[in-house]
Amino acid sequence: MDIWTTIKVLRNRGVSIRQISKQLKISRNTVRRYINTQHPPHYEKSDEYLQKSKWEKYRKEIVEMYYNKRFVGSRIFEELKSKGAEGSATGFYSYLKKIRQEDISNRIRERYETGPGEQAQFDWSPYTVRLGSEYRKLYVFCIILSFSRYKYFVASFDKTQHSVFLAIEGAFRYFGGVPKRLLMDNAKQMVEEPNPKRFRWNRRFLEFLGYYGVEPEVHRIRHCWAKGKVEEPFWYFENHFIKGGEFKDFDDFLEKLKVFTEQYNKRHHQGTNTSAVIRFEEESIKALNRDVRRDLGVYERIGG
Repeated sequence: MDIWTTIKVLRNRGVSIRQISKQLKISRNTVRRYINTQHPPHYEKSDEYLQKSKWEKYRKEIVEMYYNKRFVGSRIFEELKSKGAEGSATGFYSYLKKIRQEDISNRIRERYETGPGEQAQFDWSPYTVRLGSEYRKLYVFCIILSFSRYKYFVASFDKTQHSVFLAIEGAFRYFGGVPKRLLMDNAKQMVEEPNPKRFRWNRRFLEFLGYYGVEPEVHRIRHCWAKGKVEEPFWYFENHFIKGGEFKDFDDFLEKLKVFTEQYNKRHHQGTNTSAVIRFEEESIKALNRDVRRDLGVYERIGG
C-alpha cells in the first residue's frame, strides 16, 4: 500500500519510471504495474499464514505439551488431531518452530503459570558463610510452590541424597501437604542417567516420592530458564540474607533462616500481585495423613 501510494505521488510529480525504480529499489515492471493500477493492492494472507492461524487457538495446549510434558512435535500433532484440530503437519511444525523461537520470557509465562497444587520446584545453591569465628560451606535448599510462590528454605553441610530427602520432607511438613509434581535438575541424587535417550530416575528417589504420591519432573536439558520460579528466590536470598549476615553458629543460621522465610513469604510478589502467604490459601495441595505428619522419615524406611 505504501509503495503504491509513493509511486503514484512520484509519478504525478513527473519522476520517470527509471528514477522511481532506482529510488524505491524495485523493478521497472513493478513500477509500471502499480502506475497502471487504479486501486491500491489488496493483501491476501498466504497459505502458510492461514495454516499457522489454525494452530493459534491451540497455543496453550501446545506450550503445555512441549515444555511441560516434554512431548515431541509428532506426538503433539497426533494429540491435537485426535481432538479434531484442522491443519496440515507442515503448518503445525512451522507454528511450533515459531513458538520455540519466541522470547524466553514469553515461554516462561506460558509454561509456568501452573494451577493450585499442580507443581513445586526444588533446587539448591552453595554458600560460604561465617559461623562464629570460622567460615563454613553450606548448601541451602529451596522448595517453592509454583502457583503461590510459597517458599521453604533449609540448609545442610552437604548435598547428599539423605540431605535432599530431609529437605523435601521438611518442605512437605512446612506446607502441610504435597504437590502433584516436583520439578528439579537432573542431579545424581535424583537421576541415574540424564541422557534423554536413556533417561532413568534414581530408584530410591522414585520410592521416596512414590510414598508421598508426588510425580518427579526434570526440566529439559539446556532449558535452564525452566526452573525460573525457584532460581529467582536465590538471588533475593543471597542479597537479603547471606550478604552482611552474622551467625553465631549453625543453629543460629537455621533460626534466622526460618524468620527470613516467613518474612519473604509475606512480601508482595509483582508476578502474582499479592503475597505468597495470601496466595497459599488457594493452594489445593494434597494434605499429609496423620501417620506421615507424625513421622516424616521415609529415608530410613526405604533403606537410607
